[in-house]
Amino acid sequence: MKQRISQVNGLFLFMVVVPYLIGLLPIQGLITNPLYNILLAQLIRFIPAVIFMVIQKYQFKSDLKFHKIKISSVFLLILFALCFIGKAGYSIYENSKVTSSLDAYLMTPLMNLISVISMLFGRNVMNTTMNNLTSMYPLVICVLVVGILPAFMEETIYRGVYLNEYGRENKRWAIFLSAFLFGVLHQNFNQFTYAFAMGIIFALVVEATGSILGSMVIHFVINTTSVINLFVYPKLLKVLEEFYGSDQFNAAEILENSMAQSTDRVILLTTAIQSMLPAIICSILAFFVFRLIAKREGRYEEVKRIFTSNQPRNKVSDFISTPLILGIAICGIEIIASML
Repeated sequence: MKQRISQVNGLFLFMVVVPYLIGLLPIQGLITNPLYNILLAQLIRFIPAVIFMVIQKYQFKSDLKFHKIKISSVFLLILFALCFIGKAGYSIYENSKVTSSLDAYLMTPLMNLISVISMLFGRNVMNTTMNNLTSMYPLVICVLVVGILPAFMEETIYRGVYLNEYGRENKRWAIFLSAFLFGVLHQNFNQFTYAFAMGIIFALVVEATGSILGSMVIHFVINTTSVINLFVYPKLLKVLEEFYGSDQFNAAEILENSMAQSTDRVILLTTAIQSMLPAIICSILAFFVFRLIAKREGRYEEVKRIFTSNQPRNKVSDFISTPLILGIAICGIEIIASML
């Protein structure tokens, strides 16, 4: 088992190093395109994971947990995702009056709160990429690249490989460590914070459903809702501008002000405080939906045992090897750099 842990830690280091190797290739003109940029970022981590699974002779169903889940559970998973959605750091319009009113009824809560708090200490580096993508390509392409592919590829990597491999030793540590690696591989503080939180939630959903399809569903819903929001919001402003007239409602000016507000620490702090109560309420609701999902899939007692029964007494050192330390160190340097 220790050899498998060392090997999967080596996979993590390889995933960290590969982007730097790609950066040495003469393809800078290609990767400045936001579509190719996102696709490349997914593929250079997904392909090594696939190679790892082939070498380790993974069984598609048993090892990756590609098991069927009930149709009713799918609808509950969508409801569960809506309890947590908060644009997950993609939108630059988080502080505008229109968006705030939408959030109060539709989304925000925990992920938005975490993202806003993290923006007090670091930049939201996905803003430019996501807005360039949605301005250059139609909605269906953006949903494919941001919603469908990451839901499949990232879940296969982090909940398929990492959660599975670390879970052979200790499921509690596997949930935490797979989520932590999911966060640090984003290599900026803003994305690290909410990706780490979502990673824990995704891992728990896999345990609750007994299937990686569960985490894929909520990953898809969260990402796709973020993309749709980026398409809908500017169009909504345009409709309001046409209705009220540009002298009373200037869409371009509102967008510009929203972008400026997204870096204003006072506004961010105010937004974080205002988001706390909705985050708490929706998180409580999400817990009850999560429990219902686990019960419908017959895995509620199994999930409880992860946290109540005596797990194997692994030490932190059982999961740590030189490749893991090096990989985390490199990501840590990038995260600190993103905060400067």
